[in-house]
Amino acid sequence: MDKLPGPNIPLRKLYYRFGRARAYEKFKEEFVSEEKWKETHPLAFAICLLGTMVFPQGPNYTIHPSVVMVTHAIFYGVDYGSATKYYTLAPMILADIYRALDKCQNGERFFQGCNLILQWWMMRHLIKAHNPEESDPLRRSDQLAGHDWWMYHDHCNKTGGLKFWYPRLQGLREENVQWSIECLRVTKQMVIRAQKVPYLIFAGLRGTRPYAPDRVLRQLEGKQEIPQIADMKKFATDHEDGRISYVEDIRRTWKTRRVLGEPVPNRFRPECSKEYKEWLKKSLAGTIEPGPNVPHIIADVGAKHQIRLHQLQEKFDRNELEHQRRHSEDARVITQLKQELRRARQCLAELDDSMEQQIQSVERFGHQEGARLAREHLWANIYATWEEVSIAKRTRLGESSGEA
Repeated sequence: MDKLPGPNIPLRKLYYRFGRARAYEKFKEEFVSEEKWKETHPLAFAICLLGTMVFPQGPNYTIHPSVVMVTHAIFYGVDYGSATKYYTLAPMILADIYRALDKCQNGERFFQGCNLILQWWMMRHLIKAHNPEESDPLRRSDQLAGHDWWMYHDHCNKTGGLKFWYPRLQGLREENVQWSIECLRVTKQMVIRAQKVPYLIFAGLRGTRPYAPDRVLRQLEGKQEIPQIADMKKFATDHEDGRISYVEDIRRTWKTRRVLGEPVPNRFRPECSKEYKEWLKKSLAGTIEPGPNVPHIIADVGAKHQIRLHQLQEKFDRNELEHQRRHSEDARVITQLKQELRRARQCLAELDDSMEQQIQSVERFGHQEGARLAREHLWANIYATWEEVSIAKRTRLGESSGEA
């Protein structure tokens, strides 16, 4: 890998060396032996899978070099003297997904996170299961393999835009949410916070992100109480030159971690206290109150964003209703003006016909002086009417071009 150009690893480089049956004969000078080449196949496949699907680098199918070290740690563990420890990828995946959501919210075009896992997680919570029951771990099916069928069965549009999702999310209610997913296995040892702060810090591939599980205890089979509020903004960082920020804080929070404890009797009927419901209403209204063990109000960026989104949605709804009301009023005015215009045109046509008839009747008395004067007077009136209509048309066209 040291011979590859640039900091990122092109996917095709790994495919040429491990994806073809006779690749060893072409690149054997890069490997110790054919046996080692065969042994490296699973590792190379995992690097490609994680580098393109779980931790995507960009649309050009390159792999972040840190993915190689992460995959190696998954396969062979991390040595600590005489002991070897193995770690889960879950915190890294969550950190990268939250980072990607933040970046996209700020205008980034490429989602540098596992969008398939995010979509699966979101849809499983947004669609209520009719008869949820505990799944058998020995007969558990591949959840992602049946995801497309599941979405088709529940009439979900994966590629639907704002017009599809906005009314569905706006009409979402507490009783319509699947708080606990059937395939999720929750135990008493679920980590939900640190000892002194109500959150954890996840170190991802590209940055760190804070996470407060005590705000979503119903997903973890716990009873939802008023969450403790803390300022977590400073822990949303990007790695600089491969260095992780707040390393000591991350270690301290995980060393002093606290677990969930006893879950609720029926996780498919989540519980929440009345105090929490009252607190949530006040929070969405714009008043953030301190939670337990917090002596004063601390700025909560996540909750502020949630409140801001709620306020913007209400403003959008009010503007939309006002736009519809004005559009309806404008439509009535336009209809009325069209009717008046038709009547005016009809009157002008009748007046023109009347004048023509009068001129024809006067023509029979062309030898008389009075008839000649009357005919000239009628023609003058017709020309004056036509001129007024022409001036009105030119004025209307001038106003239209000025507005354009």
